Amino acid sequence: MNPAVTLGAVASGKLDVALIPVYWSGQILGGLLGGAILRAVFALSDGVAVPAGFATNGYGEHSPLGFSLGSVAIVEIVMTALLIMVVLSTTHPRFPAGFGGLAAGGTLWLIHLISIPVSNTSVNPARSLAVAPFAPDSGFQQVWAFLLFPLIGGVLGALIHRVISPEGAEVTQTPDIEGNVTGD
Repeated sequence: MNPAVTLGAVASGKLDVALIPVYWSGQILGGLLGGAILRAVFALSDGVAVPAGFATNGYGEHSPLGFSLGSVAIVEIVMTALLIMVVLSTTHPRFPAGFGGLAAGGTLWLIHLISIPVSNTSVNPARSLAVAPFAPDSGFQQVWAFLLFPLIGGVLGALIHRVISPEGAEVTQTPDIEGNVTGD
C-alpha cells in the first residue's frame, strides 16, 4: 500500500505504467479508510484526546525534534530509496522465496528507528495522506512534502537498483492494465 513502491516498480520496469492510477487509487483509499478507523478509535473513547499531530509528518515546528525541511527531504528521499532497493531486490528470481517480507519488514523497521525523530516517518505518500484530514492541527499544511519526497526516493531507488543490479532490471513477464502477461 505504498505509491512510492508502485512508482519504483514502474521506474524499474517491473510494472506497467498504465497500472499507476489503479494502484494509487486503491492505496490512497485504503490509507484514508485506515486513518478514519484510527480517528474513530479516539472518537469512541471517552477521555482520550486526539494528539494534536495525529501521526502526521512534519518539518520545522511539526518535526518531532524540530528538523528543517532540507533535513527532512534528505532523510525521506534516502530512506524511501533504500526501501525501494530492498523491495526490488527481494522480487528478483534469485532471491530466496519466502524471505522478501522479512527483508522489507526489517528494512522498514530500521527506517522508522532512524526517521521517526526527524519527520515522524513517511516513506509512503498514502500513509501521510491517510492521517492528514483527521489531524486536529491542520495536517494538510506540510503533507505536500511527504507526497513529493517519497516519490522522488522511489524513482531514485529504482534507478540505483537498475545500475547496481542490471539483470534485475530485465522484465521477462509483466501484467498490463488488463492483467494480460506480456514478455518472454
